[in-house]
Amino acid sequence: MKIVSFAVFTLAVVVQWAVPFSSIFEQEKILREGEVVRIPCRAPDPYDPLRGRYLAVSPSENEVAVENPNVFKPKQRVYAVLELRDDNLQHLQRLTPTIPSSGECYIQVNTAPYQRNRDKVKIEWPFSRYYLNEKSAPSADEWLRENTRNSKFVTAEVRLLKGRAVITDLSVDQKSFRDIIKETAR
Repeated sequence: MKIVSFAVFTLAVVVQWAVPFSSIFEQEKILREGEVVRIPCRAPDPYDPLRGRYLAVSPSENEVAVENPNVFKPKQRVYAVLELRDDNLQHLQRLTPTIPSSGECYIQVNTAPYQRNRDKVKIEWPFSRYYLNEKSAPSADEWLRENTRNSKFVTAEVRLLKGRAVITDLSVDQKSFRDIIKETAR
C-alpha cells in the first residue's frame, strides 16, 4: 500500500511540475523560432499589484469583414490571416475557421463573445500585456505619459510560430520601448 501511495504522490509531483515547464518551453520555442511581425496597436499603462507593472497592449484592428458571418460562432477559435502592407506592418486580411495554407502569415485568435456588426466579425487577440521590470517601471510610466499623447503610432513586435504568438517588444514612433526604458533609467 505504501508503494502505491508513493507512486501516486510521485506522479502527482511530476505532473504538477510538467505543466508549467511545458508552457515555458512552448513560449521559448516561439521566441526562438517564430517569425517577427509588427502589429499596430494602442498601449495605455495600467498597474496590477498582483501581477506587477505592464502595458496593456490593444491592437488597433479588431474587426474583420467577412462574407458569411454565420460561419463564425461566439468565442470560437479561428485563424486571422495577416498581410504585410506598405506601412511595413501586418494587418488583418481575413478570418478562417481552419489552419491557413503554409506560407501564409496567421495568428490564432478567438471571436468575441458578442458581435455588433453583421458584416464584420470582432476578434480577441491572444496577447494583451507587455510586462515591465519593476525597477524601470516608474521612469517608463513617466515617459509614456508625457510622450504617447502626441505619438503617431505604437506597434507591437510579436513572434509567430504555427499561429501561436508571443509579444517581444513595443515601439513608439518606430523606437523600441526597451531602448526608451534604458534611456529614461539613466
